[in-house]
Amino acid sequence: MTNEEIKDSIEAYKAQLVLINRTMQKIKENCKHHDTEVKTNSESVTTLKNFCKYCDTELGYPTKDELKNAGYSIT
Repeated sequence: MTNEEIKDSIEAYKAQLVLINRTMQKIKENCKHHDTEVKTNSESVTTLKNFCKYCDTELGYPTKDELKNAGYSIT
């Protein structure tokens, strides 16, 4: 591949990612978030948060009871 072909390929993939992210955002906006799960935030390994089980939207911090029900020990 030439440098121009590489550049064109990367730009095409970036455009596809933008469209995919927009579609995912629309799906998340329509989700009712009926069930949640406690898991680590991908941006910070040490932060536990509630996420929708279906669309993976971050919904905030879990309560002590939610942490306990998820199997984490509370001190």
